[in-house]
Amino acid sequence: MERSSINAKKLAEKADVGASFVYDILNGNSKNPTINKLSSIADILGVDVSYLLNDDNNTNNNDNIIEIKSLLLESSETSDDLVFESYTSQPYYFQKEWIEKQLNTSPSNLFILITNEDIPSLSIQKNDILIIDTTKNHVIYENIFLIKKADKIFLHKFEENNDNIDNSKIIGQIVWLSRRINTQQNSKIINT
Repeated sequence: MERSSINAKKLAEKADVGASFVYDILNGNSKNPTINKLSSIADILGVDVSYLLNDDNNTNNNDNIIEIKSLLLESSETSDDLVFESYTSQPYYFQKEWIEKQLNTSPSNLFILITNEDIPSLSIQKNDILIIDTTKNHVIYENIFLIKKADKIFLHKFEENNDNIDNSKIIGQIVWLSRRINTQQNSKIINT
């Protein structure tokens, strides 16, 4: 903030967040800030969100937080498959170490897909966040892949003796899925 010559109140106004949110961040009292609010603050300050997430911003810890580009998929009008729709502006940040150890790949091999519709046949739900690894581009049965065939891009689960992948290109395999649990919608009120 000092480099930007802005105080907390002005920062909150420009970032369109509450002043208490900014003060909580500054005092270390915010336990789980949303990425949207942090992105707004980072944009105003002219820094990466990873800069705001590190305890010691003067070290090279920023190298451990990386952004993965995300795409939006929507359902096709002619099938149950999903088709590429557009890039999203929503940033998704991960620890580089987690990607390398848990997903056993480099962050540069990954991108995120966000689904816009349910696909029950693939156990995919609307707004699922999928990480696709582009190095995993060989058929493994019972796994879900992102496929390009002609001018369509879609998700597909390969099953033995039931798939024709002629003229198809495997873009990558889903290696991680995140789903928001809507507790209000799924919970029942219990009267005692």
